[in-house]
Amino acid sequence: MKKTLFILFCCLFLASLCHGDQSVTITKVDPGGKCGSYYEVTLDFGGDDSYQAHYTMGQKYAQAILETYHDGDYEQSISAYFRYYVAYFNLNGLFYKDFMSRVSDLIEKFDSPDDEFYLYGAEIKGMASVIDSRENGYAFWDILTFFLLPENQLSFKELFLVNMISDVFSNTGCTSVSAWGSLTPDEDPAVKGCPIVGKNTDFPVGLTLEGELGKISSMHAVHYFKNQGSKKDMISIGFLGCLLLSEKGVNEDGLFLAENITPYITGDDYYESKGKDSISGVMRHCLENFHSADESAGYFLDGKSFTHGNVVTLVDPSEAKLVENSYLGSYIREYDSTLRSGPTGIITNEDTTPPEEWDYQKFSGPVLAATNSFQLPDQPYNHINTSKYRISTIESMVMAMDNDGVLTEDELMEIMSQGERLGGQDNIFRTDLSSTLQSTIYNSGKRTIKIHFAPCPFVVKKPDIPDYIDLNIGFIGEP
Repeated sequence: MKKTLFILFCCLFLASLCHGDQSVTITKVDPGGKCGSYYEVTLDFGGDDSYQAHYTMGQKYAQAILETYHDGDYEQSISAYFRYYVAYFNLNGLFYKDFMSRVSDLIEKFDSPDDEFYLYGAEIKGMASVIDSRENGYAFWDILTFFLLPENQLSFKELFLVNMISDVFSNTGCTSVSAWGSLTPDEDPAVKGCPIVGKNTDFPVGLTLEGELGKISSMHAVHYFKNQGSKKDMISIGFLGCLLLSEKGVNEDGLFLAENITPYITGDDYYESKGKDSISGVMRHCLENFHSADESAGYFLDGKSFTHGNVVTLVDPSEAKLVENSYLGSYIREYDSTLRSGPTGIITNEDTTPPEEWDYQKFSGPVLAATNSFQLPDQPYNHINTSKYRISTIESMVMAMDNDGVLTEDELMEIMSQGERLGGQDNIFRTDLSSTLQSTIYNSGKRTIKIHFAPCPFVVKKPDIPDYIDLNIGFIGEP
């Protein structure tokens, strides 16, 4: 009998060491109306967090993309998008080889078993084993490549670029607004006063030709990461092919992170990428390992340095805060932070009169707003026309919505989807070439997400209001 029990115990112990099957499923979801389609991606690691497990997941993911994306043209489409990005913006005279050099520098953080991003690198290398056309990326002058010699496959480095678009290009203008406390009452005592946050993702749309090819709006994706050993389950809302946190996400504890890129800082080391951290990797690490905004903020402030400036929104069911990261360092902005003594609308044109200073004390409850610009005194003056008018528009709209002392999800949705620049004649959130591709409303108390995906090939234009859908957050569960 003892022998039988011993054998049974051994079998149960060995079974506990075994991991479940790993799987990747991709389903295209078409909500209809004025909301674009997106891909729902579930990555189930089966409880295994080893290097081989992450490598295998990368392989499975790449194969699933090739089988699912529009007519199997994923490589051609994302490659065309990158060439458009470089050709249209041609940032400060930079060419494709310059961007690929930045990728090479950032990859170093993914190569050593001692690096925190090592397992993420395994996933991308797994993708490369399925999709890898050329080791060194583009070799021709970019404009010539774009028009005459189109490359329709992805190299090893370009797959890293897919995962680090904001790290490498860093030329977009996003917006976020968080409100909590007395502005967000609720009948349920468990969620009363919990923060709600609106987050717009503003990226270049891509090729101006009709159809889906070369448009990032054809690649909306929601990634569900499950069963990564002891790591937290999480959701990343971004674009197909990106296994890092492509701009925003939430974990099972209700922690929400989102990035606004602030590319207009001044300084000789703006384009320095050697030894820098990937903001996309840092945000995924936070969601997989931390439960609070405080923990995440501490991680950002612990010697992190990025290839560009950014303002990261950190929200959990208890609080909201911002971390402003520039080449000068990282600083936390909260409701009671000492902001600039001068106007927040400082811009590079001295002849332009900026709007009034944002005054948080005007509101009956705490509010934090961020555009692609800094507000803390320790950070550079990098406001430009678009960020200046966005921040003043947000203020005026929040003031109008706040007349009853409450800021609802629907009102926040209206703020995030409308614009009032120059007396209401212009739309500052949805433009022709660099559009609001995704607009998210997250309620940290109720753990709900409403989201708008810009349709492809079109963007919903003013005066139409984009449709927001209720996103399935699945395994994240109730608070």
